[in-house]
Amino acid sequence: MRQLFNVGQEIISQDLNTLQSRLERGIYDRIFYELMGRNKDSFFQDSFSATRLDSLSVLIKSGLGFQDQNTGTSEPLRKPIVSDVDVTVGIDTPDSSDPRIDLICVKADRVNAETENRKFKDEFTDSISTQNFTIATDWKADINYVAGTPVSTPSAPAVPSGYIAILEIYVSASTGIAVSGALTDKRSLLPFANALTDTGSSEYDAIVGVVGTDQGANYGDLKSALDNALDGWKILVLRDESIDAIPVVNNDKVEIVFKRGVTLSKGTADTGLQIDGNDCKVVNSRFLDFDTSGDYGIIVSNGSLRTYLDAPRFNNCDSNINNLGTETYINVEYTE
Repeated sequence: MRQLFNVGQEIISQDLNTLQSRLERGIYDRIFYELMGRNKDSFFQDSFSATRLDSLSVLIKSGLGFQDQNTGTSEPLRKPIVSDVDVTVGIDTPDSSDPRIDLICVKADRVNAETENRKFKDEFTDSISTQNFTIATDWKADINYVAGTPVSTPSAPAVPSGYIAILEIYVSASTGIAVSGALTDKRSLLPFANALTDTGSSEYDAIVGVVGTDQGANYGDLKSALDNALDGWKILVLRDESIDAIPVVNNDKVEIVFKRGVTLSKGTADTGLQIDGNDCKVVNSRFLDFDTSGDYGIIVSNGSLRTYLDAPRFNNCDSNINNLGTETYINVEYTE
């Protein structure tokens, strides 16, 4: 829709502001909506995905989504949800006896972005003064945390009106967010993201590397990729890493492929990689300096079925592999 001005017509500030709102409605409500496959309340790639920080907090990743919400104003129906930085969200203290399910949700929020002092002429008195005006607004994300009710069999609380649920958190009694698996992603994804991330590759579901340097990089470390993984993911690791928190394979049929020479070295963790899932495969891995008593390059946990380790390499590790699994197959273990 085009805003028209006619010869001799009075023009007020609302007319000029409407120019931009009409443009937004045309782009977001018509063109973008069709390009994105008519998806509603959805997010790009890993935008607003969550990772566990500790037992009482999660990190919500920056990014972009769109919310369908008819506010009955000149705003577009499909409103951008924008977060320019990662946000840490803390949870309430766990109940001592019962678990609960907490909720994190978001909504699009139009905020004042810039203000300036400008000359102002009063239309009734013609007096001129200097006043502070908002000269620009922007779209941001309003992130809302909702604590659940502790009971023996908890359920998620209702989503507040106007918000979109992006995360459910299982809060264990006393211990809080016990593991990364306590987080349940509730986001819908736009079609350019066929998984929690879009690598631009038909072969890999996630790529670990330095963003902007390594091709298709999505994650800064292996742990964050595994924390967001689904059953059947294939992950490519392109960068060396010092391990402070153990990367754990919690899902089944996960395959991790290391670029030749890429090394996981000991930081503060006592293990380079832990495999808890079934039918998992690790290719070309290399582990360095897990040399303190009780350290391991790889742990295959008790109960893990049919793990396949293809040419793992170990250098200066106290123990290379702690194999507690069932039917673990090792194709040429190298000790350097």
